[in-house]
Amino acid sequence: MTTEPKPNQGRISPHSPTENHEQTTSTNLKSTKSDQKHQKKLAKNDQLAAQDLLQDFFNDFYTHRGRIYRVNFFRGVWFGLGTFLGGTIIVAVVIFILSWLIQIPGGLGDFFRWIMDTLQKR
Repeated sequence: MTTEPKPNQGRISPHSPTENHEQTTSTNLKSTKSDQKHQKKLAKNDQLAAQDLLQDFFNDFYTHRGRIYRVNFFRGVWFGLGTFLGGTIIVAVVIFILSWLIQIPGGLGDFFRWIMDTLQKR
């Protein structure tokens, strides 16, 4: 059996594995940086396109400023009315539930009675 000498055995190659690894790593870093720059540029272009689209949609949908002010006014009125009615209903439901909990024997019933009395005073 003859053993053939392994390539690079006893010789130093001009491109050692560590050099190849460093070159590959630096190439990967450069491509990663350029990819990041490219992604940022695409994101900025997408953002500008979305802004233009929204502006065109706004200009097409709302051609008169008076209509915009009127719609926003009534929207605010209905929002305020809905908030007031929703809050009133929630407080009424809480008081109704507390009136049931007053009947619990022991200290808990007294505690819930105190909470209900406080809510009714205000």
